[in-house]
Amino acid sequence: MKSESHLLTDVLIIGGGAAAAMAAIEAAKFGVKVVLVDKGRLGRSGNSPPSGGAIWPPIPPERGGNPQTTPDRMFKDIVVGGSYLANQDWARLYVEEGFHRVVELENFGVPFTKNPDGTFLRGTPEAVGQGFGLMEALRKEVFHREVQVIEQAMVTRLVTMDNSVVGAVALDVKNDDAIVFHAAAVVLGGGSATALYPHASSAYLTTGDAYAMAYHAGATLINMEFPEFTIVPAPGGRPIATGGSRWPIAEGGHFLNGRGERFMEKYEPQLLEKAFLQARGRFIIPMYREMVAGNGPIYLDPSPISLRQWEEREKVEGEIFLIGKLKASGIDYRTQKHEWAIAIHTFMGGALINERAETTPPGLYACGEAAGHGGVLGADRGYSGLVTALVSGQRAGKCAARRALSPSHLAWPQEAVATEMARWQDLTKERGGRKPSVLLRDIQTTAWNHLGLIRSRDSLEKAAMEFQRLGQEKTASATDSVAQRLEVENLALSGEIMARAALLRRESRGEHFREDYPHQDDAHWLTWVTVRKEGAEMVVDTAPIPWERYPLRPQKVTAT
Repeated sequence: MKSESHLLTDVLIIGGGAAAAMAAIEAAKFGVKVVLVDKGRLGRSGNSPPSGGAIWPPIPPERGGNPQTTPDRMFKDIVVGGSYLANQDWARLYVEEGFHRVVELENFGVPFTKNPDGTFLRGTPEAVGQGFGLMEALRKEVFHREVQVIEQAMVTRLVTMDNSVVGAVALDVKNDDAIVFHAAAVVLGGGSATALYPHASSAYLTTGDAYAMAYHAGATLINMEFPEFTIVPAPGGRPIATGGSRWPIAEGGHFLNGRGERFMEKYEPQLLEKAFLQARGRFIIPMYREMVAGNGPIYLDPSPISLRQWEEREKVEGEIFLIGKLKASGIDYRTQKHEWAIAIHTFMGGALINERAETTPPGLYACGEAAGHGGVLGADRGYSGLVTALVSGQRAGKCAARRALSPSHLAWPQEAVATEMARWQDLTKERGGRKPSVLLRDIQTTAWNHLGLIRSRDSLEKAAMEFQRLGQEKTASATDSVAQRLEVENLALSGEIMARAALLRRESRGEHFREDYPHQDDAHWLTWVTVRKEGAEMVVDTAPIPWERYPLRPQKVTAT
């Protein structure tokens, strides 16, 4: 390393998406010093910028919301749609605080699509410019609050003392300098691991950094067996990374298999494609089955969508998202049947947090995807991930700032910094191994083939062993990027955590489907699967769901 610098702050925010930005803004309101560090560029990295920009909490009727979509109705939909694995404390926060966050975004200057009378267009707050419009306003507010922003710096380890998190070590990816952060509280908002699979809905891929940091710091991870896949257009068989793919289904588009059949008639005869809107796995897994059975490719038939609907959508999106990318592909997307593919969208799992966004080690808070959306989604998603990012980010920032106002004076473990920097130095040694880009392809192939939509004990055991091997494999030469090598390690670790969690869950539920256990087993698996590090070992276990205080429970479960 060229140099080592130290920076003292009250609250350290790791990440640059909606959750991290909200945490930074909220923490700054308390008058504490806040530093935000992002591996990319604030507002242009992670899943938030390329998202559809729609936020779906219950909206008051006077603002254009559907009177039938009450907080209680949405709460029930979330819990049932997540196969009763949702953290109901966070689900309640979602429906009660979500609209307050929308109002706050309006005050930050987020431009939402609205009717002439000021109500939200179609009753849904959707940012003009989609996720980019949302994040541009949040970026401006972060700087307005005088948060110190450090970009292009990759946090590689959290620093702990007496089992509490007291800071972090980061690699300046521009010049390989080390930045050491001393903090009274740390908020982990660095996203998930969308680079784990070959295709993703976001072009701004996350590499499991937050999962790896939480795991090595002693945090418990939960629901890691549940990825969330989505669909993206794939003209000519080439998937396009884009948000907004929910829209064609919501507007009535039909999906056909390679034989021209509307295949969802076999799987969801009542809801058909709109099963996707209830819980995405109910559409994605049938689509995958059709492809495996040789009935692919899968096509969108856009003919049920009117010209007026397309024109309205074009005005909302501009040229950045789904419509713009379909235009660029050269197809007549309004009338021409065109191919769609499966891609990873987000993950339902992450660091386990309580209602104060605290993880298991004191001093560490988590939000957004890094916290598995607060556990709101359970086994599948039917509602907005942006709401969970905003609600959990705001709470994480508030509670971290309060901790910083009453700091515990822990000593600083300098040896932890030396150990981490020695790990970086070891990566620069020339060994003649394979390049990180080659290992990345192997990781993605392993994830798709063995940790994809249909799993088995055999496939999951292969995945776990292969991820472990790939994470330990040394890379090629001193000319390779240290950051890329660290990303490969983090992705491989994330894959292994997911595979071992999926091995333990011996049933099918939500977007976790095992062909050797093809049915949902409420008698044995209405429980959370947890993963944590003990010494050098990965411990996979279960944690009971607190039915005694949860208002919604399956019929087979009674409160104790």
